[in-house]
Amino acid sequence: MKPPALCLQNYFKGIKCSFPVTRDPLPNYLYNLDENIKVHNFHKVLRKVHDKSGRTIRSVAKEIGIHEVTYRHHLSGVGRANFNELKRLNKIYNVDFLKIAFDENYLFTTKRKAVQLPRKLTKELAYYIGYLQGDGYLRSTKNSLGFSDEYLEQIKIMGALTKKLFGIDSVIIAAELGLAKKPCYSLVVNSFIVNSFIHNYFGIIRGIKTELRIPKIMFSNKEILKVYISGLYDADGTLPKHPDKVVQFFLDITMKDKVFMQEIKAVLKSFGIETLKLYERIARYPTGIGMSHTWEIRIRRHAEMLKFLQIIGFPHPDKIRRQKELIQMLL
Repeated sequence: MKPPALCLQNYFKGIKCSFPVTRDPLPNYLYNLDENIKVHNFHKVLRKVHDKSGRTIRSVAKEIGIHEVTYRHHLSGVGRANFNELKRLNKIYNVDFLKIAFDENYLFTTKRKAVQLPRKLTKELAYYIGYLQGDGYLRSTKNSLGFSDEYLEQIKIMGALTKKLFGIDSVIIAAELGLAKKPCYSLVVNSFIVNSFIHNYFGIIRGIKTELRIPKIMFSNKEILKVYISGLYDADGTLPKHPDKVVQFFLDITMKDKVFMQEIKAVLKSFGIETLKLYERIARYPTGIGMSHTWEIRIRRHAEMLKFLQIIGFPHPDKIRRQKELIQMLL
């Protein structure tokens, strides 16, 4: 049986990404993350620096405001210093511990589970962030994130990407959606650290998604930007389920944030893809109370649809099937 992430793996391999991961690493973002995160197995570095300094454990512990026994545990590996303590230790020893932890590719933890954090902006990470902004969320409690999709295979793909990017497992939950009892699948990633990374580095708000924006780092390379946009469209984009049965072909994406949609529209134009005027859709909520306002980017001209499908495309396991059928009818 083929692995669940095969569709995305083949998609990423098919893109000649000009973002050279060995030359363009992400900047050190550790100083911006939540300060109770700890560096996994970092005690040997601390011990070596401390022994070289000639300082006593008691004096250092007193200066950074922790108990002497606690600092002994940090040095022996029984306990771990968090980012806040490491920042204070930087001033005492004149050593940038968070730079060492980032540059030497250490893992991170809060309790037991060790998490890896990306040091490079890869195609997989760009897609992951795009898909998260579409059909994902960051829990406001800071302890998790997740995705939803009606296709189990896509959820398995996102689980495989989570494992590849962060080295941790996730949980798939099945539920019924709406009155039609349509199945829907959720992927839950229980990780305070990954939540902190995505929130603080990419600027995605926790809780209810508001003020979505394209992360600035995505504009650093057009190939990365393509994959990011494909993640957004895999999550919230639509095209005919059966192109041979529709009267009019369409390729749309719908979201609530007008400014975000204007940014996406501008990106598509930068790739030579022309879209219709931004369309506001107003509808009553299913509860019958209040009105919802959403914005659509619509592509109707066949030539522009073909450009999108050939330049951006859908790697989603069901949408890629629809894409192939639509391309054949557009050619």
